[in-house]
Amino acid sequence: MHIDRFDPKADTGRLDACYEMFTASVRADDPDAPAMSRDEFEGWWSAAYSGDPQQAFLTTDTTGPVGCCLLGLPFRENTHAAYCTPIVPSPHRRRGIGTALLNRSMHEARAAGRSILTSSTLIGSPGAAFAAAQGAVSGIGDVRRVMNVADCPPDRRSALRASAEPKATDYHLVSWSGRTPEIYLDQTAQVEKAMSDAPRNPGMEATVWDTERIRAAEQAGLDRGVGFFAVAAMHAGTGEIAALTEIADIGAGSPGWGEQLITAVTRPHRGHRLGLLVKLAMLDLLAEQAPRMRWIVTSNAELNQHMIAINEQLGYRITGRFLTWQLDLAAASSGTVSQQREAGQAASR
Repeated sequence: MHIDRFDPKADTGRLDACYEMFTASVRADDPDAPAMSRDEFEGWWSAAYSGDPQQAFLTTDTTGPVGCCLLGLPFRENTHAAYCTPIVPSPHRRRGIGTALLNRSMHEARAAGRSILTSSTLIGSPGAAFAAAQGAVSGIGDVRRVMNVADCPPDRRSALRASAEPKATDYHLVSWSGRTPEIYLDQTAQVEKAMSDAPRNPGMEATVWDTERIRAAEQAGLDRGVGFFAVAAMHAGTGEIAALTEIADIGAGSPGWGEQLITAVTRPHRGHRLGLLVKLAMLDLLAEQAPRMRWIVTSNAELNQHMIAINEQLGYRITGRFLTWQLDLAAASSGTVSQQREAGQAASR
């Protein structure tokens, strides 16, 4: 068995092998997940969306590719952490391939000065069992929900809007598609920072968005055929963007699917039902400009009850529950993995 590092931008053959294994694993372990196109996968593995340094690995034996792994090494926030995504298709499991990929990832993460290795798995999946067996400790849970747009038709949207508008008389809505208009760009970056108080694991920092980062992410998506739609609530007195929601039309590889990006309300403007109002206006915008979109997928921390309540009003339904995991690299290298393994197993029960 060999583990080779490769460049996803240059080595399309190896990237194709990784994509095939990823797709097969998702079909087996998480059949409710939206399909990911080859183009989206390339964007993910080539770091086009995050801009963070990444390392890609392909494992082969005499039969061909049997596993792969992506290691992310963020350089702006969470520089103490590395993100690990090992993939082993079901026919090749229980042969030590996942453990070998994890060991390689730990080695590279330590070499990069990282102290923890993190990942995310579907609860009850083989990946979750593997993480617990390796001594990783589970953190906060995330819940994936999917909305069938047809479940929130115009009359239901009108009723929900009528219940919310009396609390938002000092606000009006604006919308756009494609790149964020220059007039709203600085304020959009400020609203993105409102996500900094969203639930996250202890010791982990929120992503800090600035105008340069927004433009880079938009361009990466547009280059791969992703469409962007946004609705903002503007405060009449100050002209500030008080709330923002964004959805990505994730392209030909996942026809009919949209992905919820940010929905945020800045702290001074909370309590005015703006989160619900911008999401309702988004459904109106999509009906006009992207009528092919039939489903929208979103993910929220289980602790984010306010946003979950809004999503449930709109008709979102749970399709998967996930756990984040952390593996302490110092403990793993000092011979105390057995203690960490016991802690991880206890935390995941």
